Amino acid sequence: MTPMEKAGWTPLPHSDEDLERSKSVPDTPQTRAETYRLAWNDPDFMTRR
Repeated sequence: MTPMEKAGWTPLPHSDEDLERSKSVPDTPQTRAETYRLAWNDPDFMTRR
């Protein structure tokens, strides 16, 4: 999805971009937490429109 599609411009990244970014996060106590992993571990939920 590009920012200029019919839905209009949005300053937020697309969920596909967030999903890819989540795979390369640094190893910190926050990113090791179960709640963080649960939030990013459902690609169907993260990429639904």
